[in-house]
Amino acid sequence: MEVIKKLYDNNLQKYIKATDCYVARKRLMYAYALLVEKKEEKAEDGRGKVPRESSSGRTPNTLRTEETPEYTGAEIHELLRRDKLLGSLIDACQRTLGKTFNPTESNAVIAMHETLGLDGEYILLLLAHCAERDKKNVTYALRMASGLVERGILTPPQLEAEFSREAALHSAEGMLRRLFGIGERALTKKETEIFTRWTSERCHTEELIREAYELTVRKIGKASIPYCDTILEDWYAKGIRTAEEARGAGQEKKKNVRGSFDTDDFFEAALKRSMANAGGDR
Repeated sequence: MEVIKKLYDNNLQKYIKATDCYVARKRLMYAYALLVEKKEEKAEDGRGKVPRESSSGRTPNTLRTEETPEYTGAEIHELLRRDKLLGSLIDACQRTLGKTFNPTESNAVIAMHETLGLDGEYILLLLAHCAERDKKNVTYALRMASGLVERGILTPPQLEAEFSREAALHSAEGMLRRLFGIGERALTKKETEIFTRWTSERCHTEELIREAYELTVRKIGKASIPYCDTILEDWYAKGIRTAEEARGAGQEKKKNVRGSFDTDDFFEAALKRSMANAGGDR
């Protein structure tokens, strides 16, 4: 793009060096070009419209079904002829997904950009994310974009943070599935609630969860998510955050045992009764 060549000055070069990969640099340059070219266009045409805020001066909007543009092929061609920047965005989107768009797909990109108010970098990040998951349907990406906007995920940094959060959650779920022998079946509502609390709300480390799992198996002879959850909640309430702290607390309790039936015995017995009443749920 000519505009990138024009904008590729020393300041931009220094900023780009902060990125790690070629793809990220291309997206950064595209977003930077988008921002500056938009500002130049507004200065030239004298329309004086107040720019919508975001990373490129736009405030994303929620999308209603009736607001989705439905241009014909000829109308899209004329629109792209008049707005070269939008044409460049659609070209970049086609390259990202590795295919030529039909009018419906072009309409979806136009809706993301013009109706939702998302900038080019955001849209390219979203499509690249979809492509990595072999979901190259642009209409799917539009629905996903609308949901993200409704949740307040409006800028490229927020979008990247959301993708990172999803990846971490998926990785944690895989670990928990293997640990408790769940396999590929869908999680129950209760399992999802517990796993989310462990990984997203309490932010338990993998080592701490494994320590609670080992204690669960030693205590009741089998893997049990509810039993493990009770142990983790007890540790959390006591300020125990690491596996080392949990082991240390266990050793300290053994030193302070008084009589043949201490509080740990009572706690264990109560848990077993609770598990029995629940039918030995996993």
